[in-house]
Amino acid sequence: MPSLPRCTALLALATGLLLSGCATAPDQELLDVKLVNLRFTQSRVLETDAVFTIRIENESPETLRITGGVHKFYIEGALIGKGMSGESIEVPRLSSVTQEITVHLSNITMARKVKPVIENQKVHSKADSLLYCEAGGREHRIRVSHEGTLDVREFIPEKQTPSIRQP
Repeated sequence: MPSLPRCTALLALATGLLLSGCATAPDQELLDVKLVNLRFTQSRVLETDAVFTIRIENESPETLRITGGVHKFYIEGALIGKGMSGESIEVPRLSSVTQEITVHLSNITMARKVKPVIENQKVHSKADSLLYCEAGGREHRIRVSHEGTLDVREFIPEKQTPSIRQP
């Protein structure tokens, strides 16, 4: 049986770790990352480079300084690519900013996911971001996840019936 001083020291250490893990980080629900644009830049046999424009939304009453981030993008549950940024940007309180991230896309994974998208006419996407932030004079790591479903049929123009000209 451990001695009382040893138990007290372990309890103090555990309490300290719990309290430091709960330091005043900005509420994750007040921060969101959304994909707003995409353009392809280079293509190779196994991967394609694309520039993803993301919008970082800060619903917090505090200005956040983002010092870097890692962004992973998924289609139909499969990781299609990852991009990183070491650029420092400031997201004003109750506002948003856009940032361009170069992402290396896996051509093999993309090719495997095209068939179900064509068949279902819908695509489920997800973006997972790990942001390195400064707020209130402290550094924080914030994980943000954003999911959505896109119905491809909404972007296909409707067939129009040809007009008949009467003489």
